[in-house]
Amino acid sequence: MSGLKVLSAALAALLLAGCVKLLPDPAEPPRLYALEAGPVERAPGEHVAAVAGVAEPEGPQALLGDSIVWRSDGVIAFMANAAWPGRAADLLQSMLAETITRQGLLDAGVSSRGAGVRADVEVRWDLTAFDVNEADGALEARFIAQVRIISTRDRKLLKAEIVEEREAIADRSGRLAANALARAAQRGCARIALMTAEAARSAHQAAQAASAAQATVAGDQPSAASTRR
Repeated sequence: MSGLKVLSAALAALLLAGCVKLLPDPAEPPRLYALEAGPVERAPGEHVAAVAGVAEPEGPQALLGDSIVWRSDGVIAFMANAAWPGRAADLLQSMLAETITRQGLLDAGVSSRGAGVRADVEVRWDLTAFDVNEADGALEARFIAQVRIISTRDRKLLKAEIVEEREAIADRSGRLAANALARAAQRGCARIALMTAEAARSAHQAAQAASAAQATVAGDQPSAASTRR
């Protein structure tokens, strides 16, 4: 047997015996952390006969994907071996719509440009921060959104506000960081939901007053028959 055949046979034996590894182990899949509404307290007040459409949040693409953002001294990175179970934009949109509905003040559904739920008011929001921020040795989860509530009837801006929620993180644990970030988002969505209900109630009352005034004016107009007498 030639030397080449002997080497090939020896290599095959080692491979079968599991002693030689030519390919690296597959990468460990990331651990997924929940990003959902969770328990929502029912808000005091009467239900508004209106529907809110929740648009997908906009913002930097780094904040809207499935990676969990870690910002340190102005440098943006992603948490290793950790992720959301879907795009943060989709999960936050669903979180807000569910929070609005569970608070019980008005109904809500997700909407997109040119499609989605038929709504009386629409929530438009831009994420400026949805990350774990590390500064001066301290860690905190940040949820900051510029929120606008718009009337779908006349495209009037009903309310605008910057909603900001923060939560300190005890140590560099990925689990603690992701859970703190999810709680900050839940509190932020609860505030946006109350803001949306307030705007929808004001818009509904204004629409009712306008309709009543129009009906009064119409009732005061003389009929065609009476003007011919």
